[in-house]
Amino acid sequence: MRKVQMMIYFLIFVSLNHLAAATAKCSFPVEKYPSGSNTNTYEAMKFLTDTERRSSDILHRLMQIFWDYESDLSELNRARMMNTMQEFSELHMEIWKNATSFVWRDFKDENELVYKWFKAHSVIGTNALPKEERNEEAEISADMGDIYAKAKLCRFNKSSSETCDLSLEPELVEVFMSSRNEAELKYYWTQWREETGKKMKDKFVRLSEINNKVACLNGFEDTGEFSREAYDSETFVEEIEELWQTLKPLYEQLHAYVRRKLIQYYPHIDIKEDGPIPAHILGNVWSESWNNIFDIVQPYNNKKYVNLKQIELKKKMIPLDMFKIAEDFFISLGLPEMTPEFWHYSIIEKQKDKEMVCHASAWDFYNGKDYRIKMCTRVNMEDLIVVHHEMGHIIYDMLYSHQLLLFQSGANPGFHEAIGDTIALSVATPKHLAAIGLTEEIEEDYENDINALMDMALDKVAFLPSGYLIDAWRWKVYDGSISSKELNSQWWNFRLKLQGLCPPVKRTEDDFDPASKYHVAASVPYIRYFVSYIIQFQFHKELCDAAGYIGPLHKCDIYQSKKAGKLLSDMLSLGSSVHWKEAMRVITRGKTSKMDAGPILEYFAPLMEWLKEQNKDEFIGWRKLTEILINSRNEAELKHVWTKWRDVSGKVVKDKFLRYVDLSNEAACLNGFKDNGEMWREAYESDSFVEEIEELWNVIRPFYEQLHAYVRRKLIQRYPHSGIKPDGPIPAHLLGNMWAQTWGNIFDIVKPYPKKKFVDVTDAMVAKIMTPMDMFKMSEEFFTSIGMKKMTPEFWQRSIIEKPKNREMVCHASAWDFADGKDFRIKMCTRVNMEDFITVHHEMGHIVYFMYYAGQPLVFREGANPGFHEAIGDTIALSVATPKHLKEVDLLEELSEDEESDINTLMDTALDKIAFLPFGYLIDAWRWKVFDGSIKRDELNSEWWKLRLKYQGLCPPVKRTNDDLDAAAKYHVIADVPYIRYFVSHVIQFQFHKALCDAAGYKGPLHKCDIYKNKRAGQLLGDMLSLGKSVHWNEAMKVITQGATHKMNAKPLVEYFAPLLKWLKIQNKNETLGWNSSDPMVCP
Repeated sequence: MRKVQMMIYFLIFVSLNHLAAATAKCSFPVEKYPSGSNTNTYEAMKFLTDTERRSSDILHRLMQIFWDYESDLSELNRARMMNTMQEFSELHMEIWKNATSFVWRDFKDENELVYKWFKAHSVIGTNALPKEERNEEAEISADMGDIYAKAKLCRFNKSSSETCDLSLEPELVEVFMSSRNEAELKYYWTQWREETGKKMKDKFVRLSEINNKVACLNGFEDTGEFSREAYDSETFVEEIEELWQTLKPLYEQLHAYVRRKLIQYYPHIDIKEDGPIPAHILGNVWSESWNNIFDIVQPYNNKKYVNLKQIELKKKMIPLDMFKIAEDFFISLGLPEMTPEFWHYSIIEKQKDKEMVCHASAWDFYNGKDYRIKMCTRVNMEDLIVVHHEMGHIIYDMLYSHQLLLFQSGANPGFHEAIGDTIALSVATPKHLAAIGLTEEIEEDYENDINALMDMALDKVAFLPSGYLIDAWRWKVYDGSISSKELNSQWWNFRLKLQGLCPPVKRTEDDFDPASKYHVAASVPYIRYFVSYIIQFQFHKELCDAAGYIGPLHKCDIYQSKKAGKLLSDMLSLGSSVHWKEAMRVITRGKTSKMDAGPILEYFAPLMEWLKEQNKDEFIGWRKLTEILINSRNEAELKHVWTKWRDVSGKVVKDKFLRYVDLSNEAACLNGFKDNGEMWREAYESDSFVEEIEELWNVIRPFYEQLHAYVRRKLIQRYPHSGIKPDGPIPAHLLGNMWAQTWGNIFDIVKPYPKKKFVDVTDAMVAKIMTPMDMFKMSEEFFTSIGMKKMTPEFWQRSIIEKPKNREMVCHASAWDFADGKDFRIKMCTRVNMEDFITVHHEMGHIVYFMYYAGQPLVFREGANPGFHEAIGDTIALSVATPKHLKEVDLLEELSEDEESDINTLMDTALDKIAFLPFGYLIDAWRWKVFDGSIKRDELNSEWWKLRLKYQGLCPPVKRTNDDLDAAAKYHVIADVPYIRYFVSHVIQFQFHKALCDAAGYKGPLHKCDIYKNKRAGQLLGDMLSLGKSVHWNEAMKVITQGATHKMNAKPLVEYFAPLLKWLKIQNKNETLGWNSSDPMVCP
């Protein structure tokens, strides 16, 4: 690790790694890489030469001062460091002023290196700040480093007389390596974060403000962009995501296997078979590598395993022996030996009488002789690998020492990290360890191979998501996507999403767990390690090829191959004098300039096949919260997830929500409205809108109460110990949805006739090898069959209908109108199943609406009211979902026309449509009262639950208070999106459906009507859609009902479900309709 050298580059050259959060985009334009008017090339070259000499001298001195401080964390050494950094900063400012006085861009054609040198020196870095802020930035950085380096923990179960003197290295690291006491691991996991990250949060936030300003003053949008400049690639983020997506299946297989083994080892820990792994039991303080739990997950326990600890006892090995072994490997390749200064000055064991930074690091003192490693070495296999890693840095330093000072660095930051690890891939082979006398010869067979590959995967593959997510999180912080109020919750969102890990104890925004990791506390970019873990396997493969090796990549050992050493040396000697892609071309001998995940997959190919076989009955991946609510039938788990989501969502935004209410009302008043609720309702242009909605609900309520009573009884039978009262509300966590707004996911519990088949054509779609494109074409064909317009060429060219593999995107299905009359698109991560088949029709309904009102003036290009737009696609879906239609489009083989099948189908639809209605009403009913002041600020949550009890008959599974804000656990509340449109759409879609069925001449039960291929229905629908918002929605309603009414009417909805309502009344003849509860804030 090369933290100190990179800190110096931040002061003198292009420092791209001294990072913190940027809270906003730049609000002022600054030229990136400025230049001047001096064209005198003689003066430019003289300036370059003088700068190299002066910088080399002061760099050597500064490195010594940094070394003194990190090896003795005294206040005196800290003061010396701060003073010298200030002197260095002044030199940098002088260099920048002179460099930017030249027309250096003109040098590119004459001398590329000189051009690159001046370009790098045209970045002012922190010197763009006023002196006070520069000093503050340096002080905060030093403080955070001190907090991390000096953190001490009390021992687990310590006596009152013991002092708290446990350090991270080596003591805490060794506890995580060897302890299998889950309570002890949880204690140390928590305490380390208490003593480090938690104490740095405010400092990190302030540093974010300063460093964001630095980035802006250097011409960059944010600190993330500034840091990524080191990779000189506009597509770097996309390249990294593509690499991760390629490797993710291998990681998920490893995760599933390790999870199962941990469940077996820790039977008392509630690890879900399809859930994340608790972060404290993976053998590492940060869960970034898992090889220390090899004893738990070893595939073949009867086979030998290389353990250097045993060698220590046997051969009395000391740290110096490990360094000599590493040097011997590099010398065997024809690479330089360590200098006398290296052996004289390096610190390779922890000093007993001084506080020091133990994190292993390699140092270049910029005089061509003095190179050092500082490391608190332990005699074990892990640290033997680390020694090779750090010595790889030194070899790189030595081989590019002839380059200009600026180019004495890795081709990119990941290259420097990869070199030692490339060598370690040879060192770690059982063959090599036996060859150099560290182990006995191990029999080469399949089981030993799998053991060795598992051990390596627990280090290399397990690390990959961690290597990615630290900077993926920081980049989001830098660009303002993650606010300072959600730093820790978003950190754990990333760890869940990418690593499949969860914290063993509850975390809050008072915690700051990212800074329990050295690289966050020390402001060191981390993506270099992800890069290095990819390219080290590329380098390994190329060096093995150069050595003439033939065989499985994981068995290759390049020890003593001068050809491999020559190829490596050719690349290392370039430093950063060429673009890293050119350096990649050198080591791959012209085959590629790109990072490639192929070699790492090749290396682990035998293990991947073995894991697939082992995991054939395992859940691969980990379920997200919504999936748990959908699929779990464990009441305790459901309650836990329900509660935790509200703890990390609604509760934490309460203060912001109150401020939002004030600002929204202020905006409404400035627009002539009494409050924001009145301004929202203006979209419906009706003075009696609230009363109309309440009237609609009162028509629907008797049906809802029948459905509620039936579902309640079924849940009492399914969860006999849950305490649900036969006349009480239903606990909100048992209904298969995070917000209990639709209940379709518990159809398996409430299905009226379990022996009857349920209409789900997913299997038929899969059997036909249907693709997302097929689903969209079928949807288009429905609309054209009723005489409506085809999708435009632009639609088919530009829509995204499958999730891209090389980037993140918002997967929530959405329809887009680009307002030019041609460009309409859908964005959707389509899955081949019936649910998404219906969703495709819904989204295309929006597109058809767009197309039909495209001829209106721009202001009228929207739905007649907000509910109309949502209703169109759902109206079509009522036809599409009928068994008759599915049979006609060849997705259903048999058409079961009997009462029991009808009731099953209607129940499934009712769990979606009817169950939703009170929720669709109450969200805005509550907000309207918040906006107009009827609900006081200290009763937000109690009034929320009063409405949920009144309208939905639901209760919270755990006691709620007015410190909570459960309404804001719903996206539309925090995103300022009115919700009553969905209630409206759920009512009028049945009006539209009935009107279209009548126009089609259909006679029969409304729930069986299918308007497919009926042009008269299409003409009527088109007539209404083409109006857009050019007329009042009452007029649009008159058009589609052919003059029958201008009002919203719930009677078609009741007619549609009439057979189910009749059936429910029979089923509920002995049930209490409605619910009673004295306390809406907790279930009875």
